Amino acid sequence: MVQGDNEGRRTESGSQALQSPRPDREDDDSDKHHTKKSALRIGWVIGKTNPKEGAGSVSILHTRNGGRRWTEQLDRSEWAGYKGNDISAVDRRTAWAALNSPDGDGVILHTTNGGSTWTAQELPDGVDTIKNIKGLSRREAWAVSLGVKILHTADGGETWNIVEHPFELIDTANRMDVIGCVDPCNAFRPGKNKLMSNANIWIAYEEDKEGNNLGMIHSLYNGELWRKESVDHTPGWQDYNGMHMVSAYSPRVVWAAARRDSTLFRTLDGGESWGEVASVHGEPNDIDNMCAPGSDTVWAVQNQDISAGVIYHVRVFDAGEPEIRPFDPAKDFDPTLSCRYEGLTCVDDQTALAVGSCPLKPTGVIGVIVSTTDGDGVGW
Repeated sequence: MVQGDNEGRRTESGSQALQSPRPDREDDDSDKHHTKKSALRIGWVIGKTNPKEGAGSVSILHTRNGGRRWTEQLDRSEWAGYKGNDISAVDRRTAWAALNSPDGDGVILHTTNGGSTWTAQELPDGVDTIKNIKGLSRREAWAVSLGVKILHTADGGETWNIVEHPFELIDTANRMDVIGCVDPCNAFRPGKNKLMSNANIWIAYEEDKEGNNLGMIHSLYNGELWRKESVDHTPGWQDYNGMHMVSAYSPRVVWAAARRDSTLFRTLDGGESWGEVASVHGEPNDIDNMCAPGSDTVWAVQNQDISAGVIYHVRVFDAGEPEIRPFDPAKDFDPTLSCRYEGLTCVDDQTALAVGSCPLKPTGVIGVIVSTTDGDGVGW
């Protein structure tokens, strides 16, 4: 995951993740196809070292110059066998990382000094693999485990509390995104004279134990009230059901992608209704990561088989078919490379970074980080 110098966007996927901080925007359509380029200078990537070197270990890389140079921050010997799943930064000093132990226990690391030191934070008992994490400020962050345990901290991670939800039949969380307070920063909970934070939390899930596949759960009120939202979709390859990916642009505009399918969906009314936007590829593989920098544009990455993948930039216009641009930039540098892109972050419609792994037989795997700042992907 890469995190940049403009507060707040998290993107993560599987074994690699990127993050770049930028402020959550209010929901307005005046900035369609953002043309103003934003610099991404400070960033983090989390992943796993080459398993051919042993059991592999978590690796966190950091850049202070827009990706021209990356340095490793963790001591690999302390994290042998652990897997890095996600990373989220709120500024150049503060970030959280989501891991799991070799036994499947959840781990959250935290830094307040730009990654010079990372500290494991105490979690409630029984928390399994931390799938996603999203920092909203230096004090507040959210996380979700693979087994749908939702965690929240309001004191910088000194205490993490489990947030209850009513969906006992849902047993697998695929992706989470959170939009924090926007002006006004508080809202009244309906039916109560209680002023409370109005953070919106979305969790994409697979079908529940009874086969229901609405695909999305959503809290409009900081985890205190929850609802299921129906994302009407056709079951994917081998009849997989549910949503695999979610990326929120604002409290009202959210993008999603189906499980084992390449179809993109979007809500423009805060989840009251979801509609299909486009199918980016005919192959039956899911979108592994997505980042929505606007109401009408989204970046996405997809693994198309065990050793290949594509980066997509999708734009929706008022009339006509969506514009879908596919890229495989690693081949521009070395035509022999075949890379699986799994991590993704974006700053705006022009600027995106992706991270992936490229098998090199018989020497193992190398990792790649690619970026573009022209929106059309002409130069990576």
